[in-house]
Amino acid sequence: MSVEDREAVETMLVDLDVDIEHTPYTAPPGEEGADFSHEGGEYEAFEGLAQQMADLSGFRYVDPRTRKDRIDVQNANWNIQMERLVNAYLDYRA
Repeated sequence: MSVEDREAVETMLVDLDVDIEHTPYTAPPGEEGADFSHEGGEYEAFEGLAQQMADLSGFRYVDPRTRKDRIDVQNANWNIQMERLVNAYLDYRA
């Protein structure tokens, strides 16, 4: 459903005195992220929702790794493959 169609449906529901604030909306498959941008403020709303869900569940994941740790793991994984990658590239270019 496009944004315009959704707004038309919401207008009709308001005209019929339906409380749209408490009516759940689920986007159809393939359109879940269609209206999600950092510019329009949707990101902040999503972050607030994610925070509320975490508060309700009482579960909070904390990633103990630092950025340096993650980069070190990536570099180690590339270094494992590097000799084979170089040989494959040199064979390709030959």
